[in-house]
Amino acid sequence: MTLDQLLRAIRASSLILLSNARLWAPNTHVPLETRRAICAYRRELLRMIAAHHWDVCPTRDAHRKEVYYCNGEWICGACERLGIVA
Repeated sequence: MTLDQLLRAIRASSLILLSNARLWAPNTHVPLETRRAICAYRRELLRMIAAHHWDVCPTRDAHRKEVYYCNGEWICGACERLGIVA
């Protein structure tokens, strides 16, 4: 599973990545392949969370109006302003 496929799977299942790149998915079955991919891409996910990257925003619908493009990446302005890392 590639990083893009992993991010799509996380969004499709409404899963939330915590600031330590661990998964928060109460009462949700998460396929083993997805869990393994999170472990494999943990370093990259941590970088994205710390940079408030739009692909790892925990509330994309609520923060949609505050997204902006900076240095080649989409950033969640709401997460950045609130100091949210996941």
